[in-house]
Amino acid sequence: MTNFSDEQGDRGVRPPASTIVLSVDQFEVIFQVTHQLPNFQEARLIELGCTAADLQTLIGTLREIDVRVAGASRVCICLRDDELETTVEVQVR
Repeated sequence: MTNFSDEQGDRGVRPPASTIVLSVDQFEVIFQVTHQLPNFQEARLIELGCTAADLQTLIGTLREIDVRVAGASRVCICLRDDELETTVEVQVR
């Protein structure tokens, strides 16, 4: 599940999340590097634990975020993984 929000709401009791805070410039670098990953040999990506499906999901998610960062000063990405699901929450400020 991917949840894109601009403000935090009550999401109930959940395990602690890992939070990545990036400036918009830093996010843009990650976005560009991610778009270069398909140029790597697929076998090399698989050795690193990244399948073709994972890569497409990552590119699609970053593309959705990239649309929202114009005029923002930072991007906060909260990663949460509990037994039931993996959640990515994005805040653009």
